[in-house]
Amino acid sequence: MARMSILARIERLEKFRFSQSPNPVLHCRYHDLNSGPMRDDLHVWQEGYYTRGLNPASGPISAFKGKFMLIPTFNNMAEWEKGAAIQQTQLLEVCRSKF
Repeated sequence: MARMSILARIERLEKFRFSQSPNPVLHCRYHDLNSGPMRDDLHVWQEGYYTRGLNPASGPISAFKGKFMLIPTFNNMAEWEKGAAIQQTQLLEVCRSKF
């Protein structure tokens, strides 16, 4: 088994660090989602790791390329509860319409 020098390990980690994330996650404010259908100017941001030059850290959703998951953020727990209740009623309406 060949031994790897510390410099080779660092180079390998640097390549991994700047590689594209397989599952980018974008965050947005919850009340921006409820204002109607998805718009191209919806403000989103990535938290933590992102690839320089490929995607910005924040901006309109149209600036982000490829597939991603959109996760809403809430200001407080009461807003989260309200959003969960709305989602629950929407899901129940869809389920009832299927039968």
